[in-house]
Amino acid sequence: MPGANINLIPRELKKEFRVREVRKSVNIAGAIILGLSLISAGSLVIAGSMLRRSYNDILAKTKNEEQKIIDMRSLEQDADRLETKINALQNIMKGRKRYSYLLRILSDSTPEGIKVSALTAGLGNDITLAGTADNYITLAKFLLGLIDPDLGGRLFLSVDLSSVSLDERVGLARFLISVKLKEGEMIIK
Repeated sequence: MPGANINLIPRELKKEFRVREVRKSVNIAGAIILGLSLISAGSLVIAGSMLRRSYNDILAKTKNEEQKIIDMRSLEQDADRLETKINALQNIMKGRKRYSYLLRILSDSTPEGIKVSALTAGLGNDITLAGTADNYITLAKFLLGLIDPDLGGRLFLSVDLSSVSLDERVGLARFLISVKLKEGEMIIK
């Protein structure tokens, strides 16, 4: 039986060689799997870090936008308050007479040598003017200017000379003129 033992050694060597090869293959496969696992874990860590940074950036931007909205809300409230004040002023001013417009038209219609010393606003659309003129011709020019469509006629509907007298002490003509305003021309709309 010595020949039987000889055959067993190579079979055992073959088995051991196969076991070594299988172990080697398993070790190589394990190393590859371990390497792939480390690469995957590293990728996951890097991806997680990037996601955390992105999340933090988005969170910071969100807080910044929320602050802008809060700032705009106070600005919007200020604008609403201003709009309320503007509307209140418009309601107060609506329907009031613009005496500055009357004075400008009167100034445009007044020739050299006329001095208006009093302007009295009556009820409705009646106004009384009192003053002095250098002479009657200047007074006539003043009356014509008050009804001229390019001057006083834009605002005045009718002009009546109520009284005129010569003040001999100073050499001036004193006058009293009644003026009727056009309906709604002086009203702030």
